[in-house]
Amino acid sequence: DEVLRSDMLKKLLLYMLTHRDHPVTVQELSDALWQEDEIDNPAGALKNLMYRLRTILKKVFDDKQYIITSQGAYAWNNQIDVNLDVERFEVYYKRAKARDVKSEMISNYESALALYRGEFMEKALDQHWAVTLSAYYHSMFLNAVKTLAQLYLEAERYQDVEDICVHALNLDK
Repeated sequence: DEVLRSDMLKKLLLYMLTHRDHPVTVQELSDALWQEDEIDNPAGALKNLMYRLRTILKKVFDDKQYIITSQGAYAWNNQIDVNLDVERFEVYYKRAKARDVKSEMISNYESALALYRGEFMEKALDQHWAVTLSAYYHSMFLNAVKTLAQLYLEAERYQDVEDICVHALNLDK
């Protein structure tokens, strides 16, 4: 927040990071960042935002090219590793669901819930793609809490049931 003072820069960076597995066209980015008729020249505004974002990334981190341009599209440089907490959350959640051993399920659900901090990118919830991702992760969160509470009940870990439910209620205000 201190470096990326512009909400649009934050939304652009978040979109690029969450869609880093494929190139993103100018049209796709424009549609993701601006509602219809919200801006007269979305391609020009996007070019300006992209320039500002690239400049900030180089200034804050190093002189690497984080976002590359290729064939009319932007893409995250796949040689630069990215580790997002939402993706780790999803990995733990899916591991827990795939396990048969209750202690492994509990461990993975606990790890997932330790990463969950509330709504996904709440400052970007005016964007349809952010709302969709937020609902996706929130659904996983609620399912993880429900399943973990049930596993705790079966293990007669009543204080843990209370703790996880209070934690969930505090996050889900």
